[in-house]
Amino acid sequence: MQSGYRQQPPSYHSRPPGPPQGNSLLKIRTNCFKVTQIPAATYTLYDAFSPDIPKSAWRKRAELVRHLQKAVRPDVFSPQFLYDGAAIGFAHPTLCRKLGVMRMFRVRLRDNAEPKPDDKGAVEIKFKQSSAEPISPTETNAVILEGHDSPRRSSILNFLQLVLRHASNNDHPNNGKAYFPPPPPENPENRKKKIKYLQSIDNTFLELRRGVFHSVRPSMGQMIIVVDTVVAAFYQRGRMLDAMLAFFNVRRGDLRALSELSRLQLDNAGKFFRSVFIREEKGGVSGGRRTIKGFDRHGAHYQFTNSDGQEVTIEQHYRQVHNIILRYPKLPGVIVRITGDRKEILPMELCIIEPNQLFKKALPEVATREMVRFSTLGPEEKMVEIQRVSGYYQASESLVSAGMQVSRQPMDVDATQMQPPLIEFRGPSPMFNKPVRDGKWNVVGKKLCRTTEGCHWGVINLAPTKLHSQQIQQHCMAFQKCATDLGVALGIPIHMQQVDPQSDLLEVLDKFMFVVKQKIGSEESYQEMLGKRKFFILCFLEEEASRPRATLKFWGDTQTGVATQCVRLNKLPKHHNPGSVSQYWNNVVLKVNPRLGGENSSVSQSSAFDKTFRNGGLPMIVGADVGHPSPGVRKPSVASLVYNIDHSALTYNALTALQGPRQEVIADLRAMMRAAIVDLQTRNRNAVTHIIFYRDGVSEGEYDQVKSIEIADIKNAINDVWNSSPNIQEGGFPKPKLTFIVVGKRHHTLLFPSNPAGGDRTGNCPAGVVVNTGITQPTPDIRDFYLLSHSAIIGTSRSSHYVVLLNEVFPGDTRILEELSYALCHVYAKATRSVSIPAPVYCAIISIGTEDILLTLSLYLPDADLVCGRESFHFAPGVEDSLRANDSGTTVSGQTVPFDLNAWKAAFKSRNLRLHGMYFL
Repeated sequence: MQSGYRQQPPSYHSRPPGPPQGNSLLKIRTNCFKVTQIPAATYTLYDAFSPDIPKSAWRKRAELVRHLQKAVRPDVFSPQFLYDGAAIGFAHPTLCRKLGVMRMFRVRLRDNAEPKPDDKGAVEIKFKQSSAEPISPTETNAVILEGHDSPRRSSILNFLQLVLRHASNNDHPNNGKAYFPPPPPENPENRKKKIKYLQSIDNTFLELRRGVFHSVRPSMGQMIIVVDTVVAAFYQRGRMLDAMLAFFNVRRGDLRALSELSRLQLDNAGKFFRSVFIREEKGGVSGGRRTIKGFDRHGAHYQFTNSDGQEVTIEQHYRQVHNIILRYPKLPGVIVRITGDRKEILPMELCIIEPNQLFKKALPEVATREMVRFSTLGPEEKMVEIQRVSGYYQASESLVSAGMQVSRQPMDVDATQMQPPLIEFRGPSPMFNKPVRDGKWNVVGKKLCRTTEGCHWGVINLAPTKLHSQQIQQHCMAFQKCATDLGVALGIPIHMQQVDPQSDLLEVLDKFMFVVKQKIGSEESYQEMLGKRKFFILCFLEEEASRPRATLKFWGDTQTGVATQCVRLNKLPKHHNPGSVSQYWNNVVLKVNPRLGGENSSVSQSSAFDKTFRNGGLPMIVGADVGHPSPGVRKPSVASLVYNIDHSALTYNALTALQGPRQEVIADLRAMMRAAIVDLQTRNRNAVTHIIFYRDGVSEGEYDQVKSIEIADIKNAINDVWNSSPNIQEGGFPKPKLTFIVVGKRHHTLLFPSNPAGGDRTGNCPAGVVVNTGITQPTPDIRDFYLLSHSAIIGTSRSSHYVVLLNEVFPGDTRILEELSYALCHVYAKATRSVSIPAPVYCAIISIGTEDILLTLSLYLPDADLVCGRESFHFAPGVEDSLRANDSGTTVSGQTVPFDLNAWKAAFKSRNLRLHGMYFL
């Protein structure tokens, strides 16, 4: 029976497969160090010893045990007990004989001797031997090195991580996985490389510190340790008064400004400093450690009832009880306890911020930019630092006690240098195609593959005081010329308007389009223009214009379906530099053309690409991710799914859904995949034959959960479509095969040239290096590889880690997936460089928020992330602020209020149906 679907005819991109790829083999140096001796001692497990402190306060629990071992009873705890605040710890045989089956100790942080039972603040810590079998070298060897299956595999790995990290985490501030030692003594090597280890950040009272990440990882037949340098922000140690002056950028002599802060300003300061540890200094004596809960504008004039039942101010209390005359009683007070309506407040001038406190909140913009600059190390500098810190393992107390030994030399592994594909542009002969060199190519002198004919455009200037009409004309002419040179035929703008950024932008935009309609001539022509995506608005914005931009995108993306392209004033090129002018506006054209339904370029001479897209059938390439709110922010996570809508995987569409905060598994994946499959099949009048699903943002500990839930959701979505489609049933089409790949960017495994002569101009490995042996996972049912698909501009290149959880499309052959993933890194529409993640999962770094920093770092994330970062554009102006304000009171009577996801979903506006394809670029 003839079905409503048909075979897809070859596109004009299709051509016979190119010649065999000239891949070559080479050696690559890594930041992995081989464990030459696993722990030689048998460790006994202890549990049920946790002090009477919630498990969520694991840092407090670990601190108490650390103080017990190092200060109170070092005579007992030698070798030390391996513990990180969790429910289980491990004891060396020597320590096990001292602890016995059960032993109890008392500890108080301010004492170096064991306190008495009735001493205030004393905590009992009970060590009770677990019924679980001890962890022996024989079991460790069998499970980790020989790959035997065991339900204790995760426990053994946790034990090995503790052996590695215990000493460094005990001696230095840490976040569990990385520790931050003091700067090393200066030496000629450091001076030569000019490596900075500490840097304060102006106007924040924060400082950046360089630290060390290290982690045990099993590999095929061996165990390795990954060592990397990291950077984290810390609160500076110092006076609370100085911290507030820095936070509000107030001169030291202008303390009056602090006493005049509004409630909103104090709330912002409270969010920044909340949970920070301080001590009160009275007469040169430090009190106990307290935690900041917020700030009170009444300061030392705050009244409370003292022990005699009298109403006194804090100022009076300190004068009468402590004989202290406060110098600045009008300054805000530091709240350290809230009990019902009562507050315990300390005078700000007496408070000292404790040292070594990690800043765990979202960084201010100025700190983010400093973090970027401070973090950047070239590959040679990076390797020097890695080798320096790895030398400390020879003297690590926990490693020495366990008998665990680590090689001093980083591992070299076999790698493959893949040849890049050829970039295709429009033209009658191969001379119009462009080879990729050093991970990049140029569009100058080329014509984009497909463009929209008869396109109109308008211009809005939202920076009228800084950008005058004549300058706008010059920029528009430059843009128009670049568009024409690339094959996008644009006339002069149909309408141009200067707009006050403080005006009602939604009303201005509606009036703007009314004028456009009048100039088009008829309602029918106007609707046809919008329906066929033959109109867009170029909008000039000031440097700081997040709200006008969000309003513009809300209007275009959800209300009207009009494509909009924003350019920022501070990024506009100078007209006296023709090269920068053409480069800038060419890049803008590369964004606009796909939004209007065009295609910029394609790839050829990639056998894997040909097998996937040019060998019959209808392939589906999917990128998916979940974007989470910043730390401390109560708002939904955003799940996004990006999928191709053409036969050649050059054009993509996107689906977005809100879900609970910090939820990683995609809640609505079944419905989203069902809609995507139907959309792709309807557009191409054919049945999907195979699906390659790239999943971003999944940590190693979530593999099993994602594998069991999300793969099942995709399979169920396929069943839903196949069971409900008459065309599928009439045509007898088989269900598509599925390959599911997790793409990781936030790992710490690095690749370096083993010979500096083999690096690119920055000293990094050249683009196209892939490693699938030596440092990959040992589990036989999961294949993985590291692919360095891009060339760094500065700093050290970071490869992406691909973990294949299911491979039905190319069973048993990850080589094709390596080549396909590399080819897909060359079809990201608005880039003239290969990117570090395949096109459907590429995006800008949301935490940094600006693509210029993204390109500088060459740290590329997925398009799904790009869509996730646009969730604010789906809310009407002011609605998101209102939702967050309504949810700001997250506790009532000490209980956390459930997050109201339905309120957010109700306010979330769907994408306008006129916008499809790559509107999100």
